Amino acid sequence: MAGFEVSNEVRMIRQDFSRNHVVSIAFLLLALVLGTTGCSQEGAHRAPLAPQSHASTPAPTVPTTEAPVVTTPPAPPAPTPTPPVATEPRVISLPNGIQIDRNRRRVEVPAHVAQTSGFLEQIACGVDSREHESLLVIDLKASEVHAALLLAGGVPGQPGRWTQAGEGFTVIAPKGPAVRVRVRTIDPQAEETPSGPVVVERAISEWVRGADGRSFDGRWVFAGSRFAANPASWKKPGEHYVADFTGSIVGLVTFGDETIAAATVLPDLIEVEAANWEAWTLRMPPSGSKATLVLELE
Repeated sequence: MAGFEVSNEVRMIRQDFSRNHVVSIAFLLLALVLGTTGCSQEGAHRAPLAPQSHASTPAPTVPTTEAPVVTTPPAPPAPTPTPPVATEPRVISLPNGIQIDRNRRRVEVPAHVAQTSGFLEQIACGVDSREHESLLVIDLKASEVHAALLLAGGVPGQPGRWTQAGEGFTVIAPKGPAVRVRVRTIDPQAEETPSGPVVVERAISEWVRGADGRSFDGRWVFAGSRFAANPASWKKPGEHYVADFTGSIVGLVTFGDETIAAATVLPDLIEVEAANWEAWTLRMPPSGSKATLVLELE
């Protein structure tokens, strides 16, 4: 708008200058005409006037006015486009098959059904570890499950432990955020529908029963296993994540190295604590069936 107003102002000045110039010329012409007429009428009675010298009477000058210089301010620079803000994905699918829902603080781990009968020491274990006493077997390292729980927002605590004291024992409970442990499988009790088999998700504690008739309370925490120095036989200095080698991914009995530990400490010696918790066969699909271990941070 400032540039537009200046242009109008200059145009008005130029218009005024043109009008005054025209009026001045008009008056001069009129004076010359009148002067010429008067001289012709008086010429019969007097001698003509001597011609006037141009040097004595300077010719009228018309003042000149310079038009003001109009400067147009430079256009403001174009705004720099703001790059899009990178947002972290809220659902992450890892190459190893683990799925992480960061909004729901939920981790899903591919697994298979291991033991469907007999006493239990583990809920989920690694391959070639304790499959004969575990409900599920997972073909991944425990540290990979640990990392997934970190991405879901979990902060590890520490595993529980126990020590024998005379005829009894003392315990130190595990620490860490509570974790709901669930399992998703094809329902072995439901008939297949036209759209496919019926998939059911339930608390993993529904697959556990006490030989003495007790119900398992089904409470776990993200304990985070522990690190230990490499044994000399490895000939490799450093330390290792213990559950990667023991297979204790989701524990039931307390070995003190679980990534996810049962909240209640259960000694791993039958001389101290008699075996009681066993697989609830009738509620489980056959051994080897595909399953998904579901971990939800509370």
